[in-house]
Amino acid sequence: MYKNEEKSIMSCLSKIDKGNIIELVWNKKIDIFCGIDTFYESDNGLDIDEKEYEEFYACVLKVIKIKHIEQNFVKEIKLKDKHLEENELFEINYHNAPDVIKNKNGLVIWKKPDIITKNDSYR
Repeated sequence: MYKNEEKSIMSCLSKIDKGNIIELVWNKKIDIFCGIDTFYESDNGLDIDEKEYEEFYACVLKVIKIKHIEQNFVKEIKLKDKHLEENELFEINYHNAPDVIKNKNGLVIWKKPDIITKNDSYR
């Protein structure tokens, strides 16, 4: 069963053609341009018998260009274990989703549900 947050972001990402470049922004600490590589099922790394075990969908993206990045924030939001650089692949899922996803024209096509739209500076 999908969680609403998972369904929201995966639905948006699945509608984007693989060749298109999108922009992802996290808390104004990471702003990168990416391309979609693939989708797959993932889990939280716990044993299937554990109560907190969870499966969810994930999207692998390739970094095309870095507009701005605070590398210490990369590990904090679990994008990678270390630094994130151009041409690298990384996974996003509803646990580490960006605050905003923009299309190639810079228009916001998805926002985290808890992002307030008042005085929105992502546009």
